[in-house]
Amino acid sequence: MKHGSESSKDQAVGQLIEIALNTADNDADQARLFRSAVVAGGGLPALMGVLRSEEPQRQFMGARALHALAIDDPSTDADNFHSEEICQHGAIPLLVKALASEEEQVQVAATGALSQLAENPICQQMIVGEGAIAPLVNIASYANDMHKLGAMNALDVLEINNPTAREELEKAGAASMLEGIGTMGSSLLREQAVTLGTRLQQPAQATPLSPESQVQEARKVRIRYDGVRRRAMSMMRGWEG
Repeated sequence: MKHGSESSKDQAVGQLIEIALNTADNDADQARLFRSAVVAGGGLPALMGVLRSEEPQRQFMGARALHALAIDDPSTDADNFHSEEICQHGAIPLLVKALASEEEQVQVAATGALSQLAENPICQQMIVGEGAIAPLVNIASYANDMHKLGAMNALDVLEINNPTAREELEKAGAASMLEGIGTMGSSLLREQAVTLGTRLQQPAQATPLSPESQVQEARKVRIRYDGVRRRAMSMMRGWEG
């Protein structure tokens, strides 16, 4: 990724994404070790260069790669350093900027990366501070259902243990957006919209969560939304059949 032509770099990024996302049971350890090797081995600056490109396809690949590297294995703490390393390398401003891309695939990839990075409390603060809430609410309001689901996932994680995020959600009109989806949205979205909307109506926790507890709560949110995605994919396969 550091040397060679743009096409060869893009090919390397594509291979990185494929390997990093390979979390089949028999390859989970290998995938985790690979992600750690890329992050610890100095691969992040090259990926930031890909994400900074003016070409939408390269922006998409860069965001997808960062998402893949940020995924952590809930069964171990061995890869918990990935997200913070990615954020400290300057990914957050680039990903938030990508939310406004005219290319939907770039928006989707950036949303996924931010959602995953937000599981880290330090990254979560950086994402909220960079102004990600308003564009994510906009995406959750007007995009297609799967893209809405991704934006809601990101907002759900950003709200955890974060008073500033709650304020930004209120300013951005999240309550009315969630109410609309909860009453008139597709069946796949309604439950998640009601869950988040109900939480926003309740007072914030008097005692902040510890960083460790916040990470655990964020992982639960990820698992919940992943379940919705699996149901959606199953339904689509049924329609195709």
